[in-house]
Amino acid sequence: MRTQVIDGAATASPRLERVAATGELERTLLETLPLTIGRNGDCDLQIESPKVSREHAVITEGKRGLHIRDLGSTNGTSLNGQRIEEADLADGDIVVIADIQFTFYAGRSAGRRDTVTMPIGEGGGNPAAATPRRLVRQIRRAHEMLTHRGVRCRVGPIIDLASNRVFGFQAGDPCDDPAAGGGVEAILATDCRLAEHLCYLNRLIVAEESLHYAEPTNLFVRLHQSEIGGQGLAESLESLAEILRGRHQLVVSVPAALVGVTSYFAQIRRRLSEIGALVAYDQFEANPAQLRQWPTEPPEFVKLAPLLVCGIGGDQQRRRLVSSLVKTAADLRIKLVASGIRDREDVEICRALGASLADGPVFGTNRLDSAFSAPPGDMEPAGIGT
Repeated sequence: MRTQVIDGAATASPRLERVAATGELERTLLETLPLTIGRNGDCDLQIESPKVSREHAVITEGKRGLHIRDLGSTNGTSLNGQRIEEADLADGDIVVIADIQFTFYAGRSAGRRDTVTMPIGEGGGNPAAATPRRLVRQIRRAHEMLTHRGVRCRVGPIIDLASNRVFGFQAGDPCDDPAAGGGVEAILATDCRLAEHLCYLNRLIVAEESLHYAEPTNLFVRLHQSEIGGQGLAESLESLAEILRGRHQLVVSVPAALVGVTSYFAQIRRRLSEIGALVAYDQFEANPAQLRQWPTEPPEFVKLAPLLVCGIGGDQQRRRLVSSLVKTAADLRIKLVASGIRDREDVEICRALGASLADGPVFGTNRLDSAFSAPPGDMEPAGIGT
């Protein structure tokens, strides 16, 4: 075995990294190629797992950098959530050999990242990314936190206002966890290819943890604007649906402002229908006529923007708007979700106006382990005296 596996400080060489069963970070240098990966002892990188084939994959030098090729393995090789036969490797890619996950780093000698599509100048407009070098550090930190399951993903309950029962859970965004620092926000703001990877991993963690929830429920996951148009989005959502199949219903929340903007959305809508996923249009703040004018079939859910329902008690105009939205949604058989509710008064007003579902800070936001381990039951607004 000529691949050197080391612990310790980062290196300038191209490498694969993974967290071993002991919790230690292992780095496999990619200095001599080709490099074979498999269960056999004579492979350059030996992985002792029954799910890994004897000769599983090989990394070679390609025209545009390093290249990975599956060697006809039984359980396959995946790159960034998609099963592949062969593909070029880019800095930050997530490589899964059967069930063993690695992160590929191109090394410090790599040229300008091709994943950043928006130019970033010194002291640019994003305070979380004051310099390109700082942005790269933030990207690496956030990526490693998700890859190593270091981000404490959170979910918020969605409540059936008629019964006070938990209807489902809304998965938080990657940047919702303060422990992630500013790196995730910087990635999402720059339309970086890593944004797709981070969003996918965040949803994957939530989907896997949701399997601990005893009763079938609805799991709402959001698409970030930076993912729209991505080639791997449909496949990543399909993998989530497969994880949840037979246990929970996948509901994909799409920013309402992007619906119908391109033909790409119609393709994603058809794909979601094929895999049995439901659709929610998120952050909706238009008038009832808009509910009838979408170019595709109506969604199963519409989530109102928080600005429509927060503090609605003293605003007669907003109350009339929400009431008319509720009636129009009912005519179209759309379930309306009053999102972002912060106090009990708004809960009661939304219930009186006929909204069927609600979420927001008033109902609490929980870590995955506490949310999905709790038995289903009645839900009263949290943090408010009775």
